[in-house]
Amino acid sequence: MIKVLGYGDNVFDDYFQQKVMYPGGNALNFSVYTHELGANSAYLGNIAYDELGAYIISVCKQMNIDISKCNLVSNHSTQICRILLNGNDRIFCEDKKVNNQVPFIQYEISLKEYMSSFDLIHMGCYCKVEKDIPMFQFKDTLISYDFSNETENLEKTFYENICPYLDFASFSSDYDEETTKRIMESMFQCGCKNVLATRSTKGQIFYNGSYYYGSCKKVNAIDTCGAGDSFISAFLISILESGFKKGDILKEAQIVQALEKARDFSAENCMRSGSFGMGKKYD
Repeated sequence: MIKVLGYGDNVFDDYFQQKVMYPGGNALNFSVYTHELGANSAYLGNIAYDELGAYIISVCKQMNIDISKCNLVSNHSTQICRILLNGNDRIFCEDKKVNNQVPFIQYEISLKEYMSSFDLIHMGCYCKVEKDIPMFQFKDTLISYDFSNETENLEKTFYENICPYLDFASFSSDYDEETTKRIMESMFQCGCKNVLATRSTKGQIFYNGSYYYGSCKKVNAIDTCGAGDSFISAFLISILESGFKKGDILKEAQIVQALEKARDFSAENCMRSGSFGMGKKYD
């Protein structure tokens, strides 16, 4: 069975209009989605020793996601992101202020044996782990990083220091196709040989020296939260299932199949609330 690790953040998305919060975060989302896709999934990050942290632990245990190496952090609080729904599209508002927000995880050499046992490790820009990535060069473990759509992260001065250590890079592009391709080619030239750009309803572009295009599947979406994470997760699992290993060059058939599987999974995910459901109501 394919074995993958989501490394980094866990948060709660507060849909304050509906007074319900949903667990999420790029790394936790990846672990949940890949579990749903049939992988042996784990999550590694700092979890606050509070009510919301306990809820995250219960969700992971319910889904049989390995959290054995997570740190429980006392006297800190889970990060809360405020979400405004505009139709079915989520808009991120200013984060809710919490006391002593749980710190980001920091890599320790004692984790090397555990982390190197995975086929792939995925993380994102909100985990603040960039300085640790050069230490993740395990022999057979693929490294994936999501730059999201943060403008500063898509500047060469930021990604040129990360891309040499990545097997996969992904980002959500609000730019036109020409600019999107320029960023993808630059990431490729900086050392990352597989680059994926999701572009909302415009579909996706994958670049590994050649360009491949994906499409969107039209559904009556309930909530687009997690659309990008679910697409990336399904794409990566499809690639791994096709037999892709570190150092391989992806073939057209593998890429086309991955784009199609990811399209369908992401569309299906938009049919539930929050990143992956599991809402927690409050007064």
